[in-house]
Amino acid sequence: MSTKIFLQQYNTGLMNFRNLNLTAADLSHLNLRGADLTSVNLTRANLTKTDLSHANLTNAILIGANLTKTDLSHANLTNATLIGANLTETTLTKANLMNANLRNTSLNNVNLSHTYLRGTLISHGASSGAVMNHLKALPNEASFKLLHDTTLLK
Repeated sequence: MSTKIFLQQYNTGLMNFRNLNLTAADLSHLNLRGADLTSVNLTRANLTKTDLSHANLTNAILIGANLTKTDLSHANLTNATLIGANLTETTLTKANLMNANLRNTSLNNVNLSHTYLRGTLISHGASSGAVMNHLKALPNEASFKLLHDTTLLK
């Protein structure tokens, strides 16, 4: 589906976009709160300042996507692939990142408070100022390291 058709359907109020290929789509500044984006390919997509709170992104592919200042609070990102994505200043409060792959992901000033991280892979990305309070996975249950409960190590 082209970005143009996606936006036409979005403008009619459609929120079920399962299994679509939206590679390199510009979906910045949209309100996709509660949208079903299960298994959607958003590789290199621009999702800057998009409201994806309460969205279902299970099995979504977000390789190299720009999610700067995106709201992913309460979103389901189970098994999502975010390798090389930019999550700078993104809100992931109470999101489900179980088994998600965040390798080489930029996590500068990201809010992961109350986020479920069991089985999540986080490594080798830029990560200064990450807020990680009340995580719902113990550090030994996820594949990441914490320094003083606030900063991710490379």
